[in-house]
Amino acid sequence: MKTFTRDDLQTLLALHEGPCVSLYIPTERGLAAGPANHLAFKNGVKTAERHLNGSPNAAKVLARLNDFDAATNWGELRGTLCVFAAHDFFESYAVAESLALQTEVASTFLTRPLVKHLQDQVRYYVLSLSKENITLLEGTNGSLDPVRVPGMPRGMREFQTHHINHGTSHRFSSGSGMGAGHGGSEFDHEKEDMKALFKAVDRALIPITHGHRNPLILATFHHYSGTFHDVSKNPSLMEESIDGDPTKMTRDVLRERALAILSPHRQAALSHLAEQYKVAVERRRGTNYIPSIAKSALSGRVATLLVEDGRRIVGQIDRTTGEVPVMSGRPQAEGQDLIDEVAELVLGTSGSVYVLPKELMPTDSGVAAILRY
Repeated sequence: MKTFTRDDLQTLLALHEGPCVSLYIPTERGLAAGPANHLAFKNGVKTAERHLNGSPNAAKVLARLNDFDAATNWGELRGTLCVFAAHDFFESYAVAESLALQTEVASTFLTRPLVKHLQDQVRYYVLSLSKENITLLEGTNGSLDPVRVPGMPRGMREFQTHHINHGTSHRFSSGSGMGAGHGGSEFDHEKEDMKALFKAVDRALIPITHGHRNPLILATFHHYSGTFHDVSKNPSLMEESIDGDPTKMTRDVLRERALAILSPHRQAALSHLAEQYKVAVERRRGTNYIPSIAKSALSGRVATLLVEDGRRIVGQIDRTTGEVPVMSGRPQAEGQDLIDEVAELVLGTSGSVYVLPKELMPTDSGVAAILRY
C-alpha cells in the first residue's frame, strides 16, 4: 500500500473522468480486525453504489472497487485506508493516523482530509547527547531513525583519540580520560573539554540540519544543554530541549517528547495565519464568502485559504465561471462538498490551503481567503 505524498495530491487534483468515488476507512491491524475492516469497506462501496445511481460509468468504477476488495488482505491494514476510483483512475493509500470514516461520490475526489494529513506531517532532528553516546536522529510523526553524520564524534573518547592522532593543541583534563590539565580546577578543565566536544559536534551537524531547514531538538542532561546552546552556531537548534539521560529513553519516548515540543509552535503558526487573514480584510484582500472565493480561486487570485476542520457545505461550482448556483450548510445535506471543491481550485492555481480547528478559524463561515490582489 502506497504512502501518501504531495505528488500524489497533485495526481488526485487532476481532472478525472467522473464520477469520482473517495473512500476513507479507518482500520485496525490484526487477523481479528480483518472482518471489521472488510465490512467497513463493503459498507462504503454500498454507499457509493447508491450515490452512483445508474451513472454511465458506474459499472466500471464499481468493478475497480470490487477488484481491490478481492486482492486486499484486510487483516494487514493499519491507520486509514484511502481509496479513490474513477472511470480512468484507481489508487489506494495508507496513512498512519486515524481519519474520519467518509464516502463521497462527486465530480472530483475528496482531498481535504489528506491536505490536513500533509499539513500535520513534521520533519525534525533529535540530537541524543551524552558524554560517550552522541547520535543524530531524523524524525517524522511516526518514526525516529539514526542518521550518519560525517565527521561527527560519537563520544569523548573518540574525540580525544582523533585529536591525539592528529596532534592538535587542545589539552584534555585527566577527568576526561586522557592527557593532563595545566592550572585551574579539574571541573573547569573538564567543562572546557566538553565545550570542545560540543563545538565539534555542532560543526558536523550544520551542513545536515540547516541544509534541510528542519528544527533540531537537543536531548541531553540539563547541565549539558546550557553548555551546548552556548557554543552552538546552528540556526536550526531550538531553545527547548528534552531533559534527561537520552540513553535511557526509547526512540518512541524521544519521538513523543519531540512532537510535544513542536506542537505549540505549529499551533502558533496556524494562529498567525488567522491573524494574517484579519490584516488582509482590513486591506480589502480577504473574504469569507464562498461564491466570491470560488471566482477568485478560478482566476488564481487566492494566495491562502483557511478551512474549518470537519465543516461541510454542500453545493455546486461551475468550474468555467466560478458561479455557485446551489449551496447548503444543512448538516444532513447530500452532495459535493463546496469547501473541498474551493480548496482544490486554490491548490490547482498554486495557492496554499490550511485546515484549522474551529477555535482558530477567524470566521464562522467555514472558510477564509487571503487574496493576492
